[in-house]
Amino acid sequence: MQHVMDRVLTTHCAKTLSEAVNRRLNDETGRLDTEIARVARKLSEVNRAIYNLLDSVERDGSAAARQRLTGREAEKAQLEGELRSRQARSAESKLDVSDEVLSDALAKMRDDLTKGEIAGKRAVLGRFVHRIEAQKERANVWYTFPLATGPLYQCPQGGSI
Repeated sequence: MQHVMDRVLTTHCAKTLSEAVNRRLNDETGRLDTEIARVARKLSEVNRAIYNLLDSVERDGSAAARQRLTGREAEKAQLEGELRSRQARSAESKLDVSDEVLSDALAKMRDDLTKGEIAGKRAVLGRFVHRIEAQKERANVWYTFPLATGPLYQCPQGGSI
């Protein structure tokens, strides 16, 4: 518990962890931006096709053109929904935690570890300690982070996050 309080539940370690999470999320944002651009291009093509079909319907009154126009409008609605969804995911893909919120969360976890019942201490440790490898004179503590699977960061003081 003392190792966790001294090395993990620190502002430095939490900020470093937040930066690592943001780097990983930024990778996802890059993929989303590519998808957004692809969907926007496709939407532009559909809008152009709708414009041309409208001209044809107005000029010729073609029933076939009207039917195609209905299909293109449905395709446009679907693409607009996809675009909004991807834009929303892109906007949400950043972990932004204020220093005040971070300090409060760390203080609460430290309090739970020092003053709480054993069950509460286990719950705090269980949230982020993945495993402990004890050796003769040292131990490796492996930490996890709930936003992603696998190690994200090697804490400078030792242990994986």
